[in-house]
Order: sequence, then structure tokens, then C-alpha cells
Amino acid sequence: MQIKYSCSYWGNDHFSPKEFIENVHLSGYNGAELFLQPPDQITKDFMEAIDTLRIINPDFYLISMQIIFPAIESVDTYIARMVKNLAAVAELNPLFINSHTGKDHFSFDDNCRVIEA
Repeated sequence: MQIKYSCSYWGNDHFSPKEFIENVHLSGYNGAELFLQPPDQITKDFMEAIDTLRIINPDFYLISMQIIFPAIESVDTYIARMVKNLAAVAELNPLFINSHTGKDHFSFDDNCRVIEA
């Protein structure tokens, strides 16, 4: 079994994307977990930093988080936004996606619909 270590950007947002990725690499981590909302500039900046690092460390990986900003909306609208966001995050080719799905105020059946989407 091979264990790999990743570092989350959570709590490190005082670093620029380039600084964070460089620090993660220099600290010996194998990858980074990032909450990105493509297409936006911070996503572009992070991906540029990762692509640059992969020139010398091609095994450096990205774990992406799928989270959408809260809104007052129906379950169907939420599902549509979640699926769109998930597709955008998947285009970044992460090692895997940590998907935060469902809502506490949705019924059990509605949360099942979200997961099945």
C-alpha cells in the first residue's frame, strides 16, 4: 500500500495560488485539495501553478471539492446547479472530487435524488 499526503487550501488562503502550491510541494505533500469554482481567475491561477509544478513533479495531484454557494431554491434547481458545477470541476482532471452534496433541510427522498443525479 502506498500512502499519499495532501494539503488543503482551507486556512491557507493568505497565500496566493502560486505560493500555496510551491509551499505544498516544498513541504513534501503529494498533492493539494482545493475548492475551486471554474471558470474564474483563481482557478486559472491555481491550475497554472499546478501545471508549472508538474514539469518537475508530474505526479503532483489535485483533489477538487464540489461545493456550490447556498441559495434559496428548489431541489431541482439545486440539482441542476450541482451537476453543472460538478462537470466544471471534473474538467480540471482531479485525482478525485470531494463532493458536498445534499442539504440538511431537504427531505431524505430529495437528498437521495441529489446523490443519484
